[in-house]
Amino acid sequence: MRRLALAAKLCLSVGLAFSATCPSGVPLVQFHLIVEPAGGDAPGHSVRSVNRIVPGQKLIYNPVKPLPEHLKRAQVALVLAPSRPGEGLVVLEPKSARAMAEWKVPFRASVVALVYGPQGLDAKRVSGLLKKDRELVDQLADYAQQTASTETLLTALAAWDRSPTATENLNAALLGFSAAFGRPLPTLNRNAPLDEQMATLMRALNPALATYDPLAPEPQQRMQQSALLAATVGGLFFGGPVGLAAGGASMFVNLSTMLFPDTDFRSAFAQPGPAESYLMCARRDRPRSRTRLAYLWAVRVPDADPPALEIVPPARLLAGARTMVSVRVGDGTAWKNLSRVRDWRLLCSGADDGVSVKVRPVPEKESLEIDLTGAAPATGTYKLAGLWDWEAITVAGELEVHGLSDEAPRLAAGAGDRLVKGSGRVSIEIDGKDLAFVDRLELVPAGAGAGAVQPLEFARKGESGPDPAALITVSVDTNGLEPGSYALRLSFADGTVREVPMRLLPPHPQLAGLPI
Repeated sequence: MRRLALAAKLCLSVGLAFSATCPSGVPLVQFHLIVEPAGGDAPGHSVRSVNRIVPGQKLIYNPVKPLPEHLKRAQVALVLAPSRPGEGLVVLEPKSARAMAEWKVPFRASVVALVYGPQGLDAKRVSGLLKKDRELVDQLADYAQQTASTETLLTALAAWDRSPTATENLNAALLGFSAAFGRPLPTLNRNAPLDEQMATLMRALNPALATYDPLAPEPQQRMQQSALLAATVGGLFFGGPVGLAAGGASMFVNLSTMLFPDTDFRSAFAQPGPAESYLMCARRDRPRSRTRLAYLWAVRVPDADPPALEIVPPARLLAGARTMVSVRVGDGTAWKNLSRVRDWRLLCSGADDGVSVKVRPVPEKESLEIDLTGAAPATGTYKLAGLWDWEAITVAGELEVHGLSDEAPRLAAGAGDRLVKGSGRVSIEIDGKDLAFVDRLELVPAGAGAGAVQPLEFARKGESGPDPAALITVSVDTNGLEPGSYALRLSFADGTVREVPMRLLPPHPQLAGLPI
């Protein structure tokens, strides 16, 4: 049954045309590389998405499309770099590239490299080359890091004008690319138009691209310019100019430090395909006389143990909304890997499977954003749990899920009496339930249009009580308002809007000219 389930997953994309392209090179092979847990009692995961590769696991290769007859001697081998210092690389035996193949993991590894030989591989030759020098372990790790950084940047570039978090994703990718290649790159202004951000990036990558016109009227021209940007990134990645056709990108790493006499190793870049498959791409090169080409693609594994997390109380979630929850992380460096936790769930006492939820780490706020917009947990107390590969992890502390009360918020007793024209800034209180879930507060004159709405800053009180914030304090500038009716508009995290009526009184009468 396990083999049938794995075969079904791997065959999802069989028979489809390559969904990724290699415009400046050639597609070599489209494949899956799956890590299966020890014992094989759970579904495997793509090698890119696992956090640890440890003894007892299996690495499983499977081609998506049948290789043509002229590649009947094609082989693949795996190269593992150890986690512990002082150990050398290990080359797992070559196997046919035309059928499913598997290898047992002999030790804890930090890098996995796939070697593809269209005309076959010489196991002794590969082992001899890759075990020749301990520096190759570091070189292979650097190669994998550069590959990952470039792939991340190209993914962000592809989505920069289509994603609501385009600038954030692109800035994060730029940081990784800059660190990998020692190339200073700009932080983009998230408030600037996306076209202007992209022009800034292009000029930083290559001053010769200053003629880039982000407002080019012709779609074909804009696509050509986007391809030029990808070519620049590719040139930095490969160590020289790389020409790319519009509509795609192909990255190559300069492997000169890994070339040895009588070896024709070439770098390869994998583009993501359907069902967690990869398309290996390489330049169209001819092998030297009496040599066989071997293509190398590497993945760096985080090689990290599960993070220790603790929820900072009070932690309250609003059903149907996204809520930030503060957390403590045992190891501060674990923030970078929190996004690799999979299958987040809210667990309630007595429930078997729990409720599946989306969780997004927000390191700069030391928080997790828990998304209940697509979930329907009942109100109550929950634990937050997820999977680190196949190991269950539970976050310390508890979460309280609330639904909005039907009780309408109101001005606190006596607050309205202080709202008098000309009294300067007056602090007033709004009383009610669920005010912890208010994320915006605005002052709206009666019958006013959208242009007259004024956003107001506010503070919450009562966070430690049994109800989610029983009081909100807001400051109103009575000098800049005219007497009359207003509403304090409260927008909740789930999209609910409620209004609190408010009236600004005219100035108190001034008595003058009275006889003494």
